[in-house]
Amino acid sequence: MTNDSKRLAVLVDAENITSGNRSCFTGAFVLGDGVLLGAIPMENMDLVVNPRLERVTVSPNIPSVLVKAVL
Repeated sequence: MTNDSKRLAVLVDAENITSGNRSCFTGAFVLGDGVLLGAIPMENMDLVVNPRLERVTVSPNIPSVLVKAVL
């Protein structure tokens, strides 16, 4: 069974999202008072889903990135 109902959503651009001591800028669709965080912002903040605790937590890993110079 599919839900074919359509709703109008407002697109908010460049929102600052913060969780714990991590943050990132991302766009978001506003649908009522609920929050749905996509995979890309979660990866940007190095967040992980803990299904046992039913929570989103900060990864225990130290966030880092490898950067190469282009000459």
